[in-house]
Amino acid sequence: MNPKPTRPRHPGSAARDAPAQLASRCNRLAFDLYAHLRQHPGNLVFSPPAVALSLALAAAGAAGRTRSTLARVLRWPEDLRGLGPAARALRLAWRRGPRPGESALELDSRLWVQPGSPVRAAFQHHCRQLGADVVALDFRRDPEGARGAMSAWLGRSGAGRGLAPLPAGSVGPLAGRVLGSAAWLRGAWGPPLGAGAVRPGIFHVSRAVARSVPLRWAAGRLRTARFELGRAVEAPLREGGTSALLLLPDEVDGVGELERRLSPESLARWAGALTEGPLELALPRVELAARYALREGLSAMGARAAFQPGTADFSGVDASPGAPLENLWHAAGLCLGGEPSGAGAASAAPPGRAARPEPGPRAADAARASRGPAAARLAADHPFLLLVRHAATGAILFVARVAEPEALPPGTRSG
Repeated sequence: MNPKPTRPRHPGSAARDAPAQLASRCNRLAFDLYAHLRQHPGNLVFSPPAVALSLALAAAGAAGRTRSTLARVLRWPEDLRGLGPAARALRLAWRRGPRPGESALELDSRLWVQPGSPVRAAFQHHCRQLGADVVALDFRRDPEGARGAMSAWLGRSGAGRGLAPLPAGSVGPLAGRVLGSAAWLRGAWGPPLGAGAVRPGIFHVSRAVARSVPLRWAAGRLRTARFELGRAVEAPLREGGTSALLLLPDEVDGVGELERRLSPESLARWAGALTEGPLELALPRVELAARYALREGLSAMGARAAFQPGTADFSGVDASPGAPLENLWHAAGLCLGGEPSGAGAASAAPPGRAARPEPGPRAADAARASRGPAAARLAADHPFLLLVRHAATGAILFVARVAEPEALPPGTRSG
């Protein structure tokens, strides 16, 4: 019996699939990076797509072993075929909000180079595809001025708000190229959280430390799941088809074990178990900003050649191929909630006391009025993980650890 002939694949299908493939690879990069970044204590936030776009920019200007190692970190073919158009398509999808002109996400990438060698036209074309730019900075004559300019760029949006300038000495006179990436999302909760009541509450930073914070209580139908370490809740945002996946461990100090178990496979399993049902949920305001020097982590992930003098080859950028990357600086900011910082008032619980706030009256009324089974109650009142995901592309836009929400200033009151 002759096998059934297969239809030849349309030449344009690979191009159509490329954005989905790049989104999937950005997600893989998220877990690779998180394995290094989770060593940082306290709050944590970064944007895998922003880092991926900066690495794609570096790969586009690289050659030889440097290009192959960067492509390997991105999990993309070494010839980089389709990478630029895929990145452009994803950027357009991520920035397309629910209303014309509304941006769901701000992403910026930049390569700073030592002046003197003209940037090649082909590399400028790659920059336009990736939505990035190349800027000359005189590291040799004025490293402190270069540091100030880089700090200003990284902090010009909410991604770097409240962050100190780059540390003294972080940019030396021998720096030849430095990558920068920034990502920022200010989001408002969709229903039912958008209509929730903000009331005083307690957040348990650890078993021994508690903080007074505002908590937003809301009741309605949400997608939830129980897994081996805690609860998962998907809360929709209003911006661009995005949602926040909350991973709350059962134990106050359980976020470390949760991070150790987090992988593409475990996340797919936990998210795949989400089912809709009535829930009364309390969340603190999420307002995070962080900046990271990623040279060490990316080198450990396989991109060491890009940072090594005598090994790095960026001949696709300009005529000075031997200048390596000094670093990749990444700034990320995430603000979910919408209220001004410091809204609300609360009194602190004694350290170690397992105090749980009562729900607001509107939330309690909504729960009683809901049909069907009684709404379960869940308070995100101890450290948890938060993944902001884009529904249409499946991309993880931000990964965050909320270890200590912003405390309430004395004397403030809830709105």
